[in-house]
Amino acid sequence: MENPQNSFILYADSLEEIQLLTMEQRGLLLTTAFCYVNTLPLPELDQATSVLWQTWKKNIDRNAEKWEATRQRRSAAGRKGGLAARRQSEANASNGQQGPPGQAVTVTDTVTGTVTDTVTVIEKGSAPASPSESINSHSILLPLKNGSNFVVTAEDLENYGQRYPMLDIPQVFQNILGWLENHPDRLKSDEDARSFVSNWLDGDAKKSTRKEAYHDAGNADKADLSSLDHFGTVL
Repeated sequence: MENPQNSFILYADSLEEIQLLTMEQRGLLLTTAFCYVNTLPLPELDQATSVLWQTWKKNIDRNAEKWEATRQRRSAAGRKGGLAARRQSEANASNGQQGPPGQAVTVTDTVTGTVTDTVTVIEKGSAPASPSESINSHSILLPLKNGSNFVVTAEDLENYGQRYPMLDIPQVFQNILGWLENHPDRLKSDEDARSFVSNWLDGDAKKSTRKEAYHDAGNADKADLSSLDHFGTVL
């Protein structure tokens, strides 16, 4: 079995069965799991260990399938958004028309009539929208370890923008999303997601404040901000 996720889950409720095995059997069971996800030959198991391994194998396969389905959904959503933006750009070019700068334009599929996406028109040479303006009515989906998503609503984004005026909130959430997608083994539960986001924002805010303090003191050229990295404290 190929495991592009580079991780697998063990469940705490297997403890009773594991306690029935000897230490040698437990070691073989764990070795078998690692060999399986790395597509290596499996060691020989006795009957008792083999029975428990079949349960582990089903769980590993099921979780891998769920993870792959979630990955494909996100990839399809990204392609859809890019296609919608390209269609709007082509439509503007062919019609010689463009909406007012900063206005949200609804893109409709010319075949099905289905609304596919919303893009913001920015005139060439004009100033980009501020972070608070770029939030508009969009929501952000952060992946959770159960395969679902934690929804950060437009209202949440606006509140975060008011609470952390020194931060580019949309960019911060892009950083969070990128980190979660690169660390699938560190995904959060729905109950922990909001505190995870708050801790990340607090860390970025402190980092920004200290950076400004260095600049105010005239030490911008000497400031070593590497020690302000907050990843180790919020995760």
